[in-house]
Amino acid sequence: MFNGDELITCSIKEMKHTLLFIMVAQIALLGCTQMNAPTQSGLGWYRNDQGLITSGIQPVGRETKVITEGNKTTWSWEAPQKELRDPLEDYPEFSLAFKDANKIADKKAEEYGRQLGQIHVFWSEKKRVLRQNYQIDWKTPAELNTHICYD
Repeated sequence: MFNGDELITCSIKEMKHTLLFIMVAQIALLGCTQMNAPTQSGLGWYRNDQGLITSGIQPVGRETKVITEGNKTTWSWEAPQKELRDPLEDYPEFSLAFKDANKIADKKAEEYGRQLGQIHVFWSEKKRVLRQNYQIDWKTPAELNTHICYD
């Protein structure tokens, strides 16, 4: 049992985390796999076999074509027109989780310093925080866009 004084001493950050945790717990108790209406791209979010929230988006890579004319073989490839992002970032119900993960990942990347590979440190930390703290299986841009080399 808690009184009004205890509520006042609770920080905004703690309240946000608590509310998000309660929301995720309530969704889990529903026992259904499809949790939300599909996004514009036709993907919704759901819990995977590990119990993690996921968008179900799959990586894209370049399409390789082999063309053989007579005894001459040529290779060509086409990359997708735009960079994919995990649609989970756009759901309002996860906005607090992504803000928190971005803040923690920013600190980790800052410690690493401005150098090649800093974005991978940021994404790795963001992915870790989302998975451990919010049970969200977020896909990094590098995982979704195998045709792009990020530094």
